[in-house]
Amino acid sequence: MPLFYIILTHTQPDQIARMVNRLSSNEVYFYIHIDRSKDIMPFKKKMAKEKNITFLNDNEREYGDWGGFGIVQATIN
Repeated sequence: MPLFYIILTHTQPDQIARMVNRLSSNEVYFYIHIDRSKDIMPFKKKMAKEKNITFLNDNEREYGDWGGFGIVQATIN
């Protein structure tokens, strides 16, 4: 049975890459939202070899102000 993770983040691409690496297996998939105010490229570069990751597109990314609706919308997206 496949397992899906939703990850909302804005910093620490090294830490996120380590977490994804540890949790990865054949039927594990990741949907990763990078805060719209941050550069997505460091995250994509760190996890370029992973095939089970989907990064949300720029038009799906939200600003994740603390306590704001953007975090909820990012999860829905």
